[in-house]
Amino acid sequence: MFSRIHSKLGTAGLIVAIVALVAALSGGAYAASGLNKQQTKQVRNIAKNESKKFSKKFSKRFAEAGPAGATGPAGPAGSAGTAGKDGAPGATGATGATGATGATGATGSPWTAGGVLPSGQTQTGTYSGAGQPGDTVMNAIAFTLPVASALEPILVPDGSTEATGCPGLSAGVPTAEPGKLCVYEGSSTGSFVDAGFFANLKEFLKPEPATLFEPGVDPSGTILLYVCETECSSYGSWAVTAE
Repeated sequence: MFSRIHSKLGTAGLIVAIVALVAALSGGAYAASGLNKQQTKQVRNIAKNESKKFSKKFSKRFAEAGPAGATGPAGPAGSAGTAGKDGAPGATGATGATGATGATGATGSPWTAGGVLPSGQTQTGTYSGAGQPGDTVMNAIAFTLPVASALEPILVPDGSTEATGCPGLSAGVPTAEPGKLCVYEGSSTGSFVDAGFFANLKEFLKPEPATLFEPGVDPSGTILLYVCETECSSYGSWAVTAE
């Protein structure tokens, strides 16, 4: 830039212009010695124009952005925000798969084969009864499973442990040989007569008192019947074994 001014004003003019420029920038208002009015006016005009150029050029350079500086340290953490609103309910899940069908159970024991007590098998039970003088006491003996073959009923009196076909109790459990119904009298009080076994279904078939019961054993059980002479009672256990 100074080379352009020097080419226009020469060495002397350049010096004068610089002096005038300094005076104009510093706010001084004085006349350079040795210059007439016309020269002074020219110098002032030159200084004024060059001052504007300098100001415009420097302002433009200062306005231009410099290179980006280094990243500053991270600022302190902000305070926690307030809790957000609850979200909308989720969609209903799919229906679960149907469970597998369980396996078929094993075949039942042979006790129920044909609906009767199998040959050689034994079932047991208990009985009890009581009455006043002259009462007919009926002690029902009912089989859990019917017995297909005919049975011989045997009463083992109180105090006896065994009889023909009835081996007695084994560890408190009554026993019977095949084809036998063994009734073990456990205990009795008073006195009674006409004790015997009668088929328990005859009551419904023969209403006549003389034929109310018939001696014997039905496939489903029997009745141990006796008549009290005094106040009496009796109880015990029984066993039946199919042939």
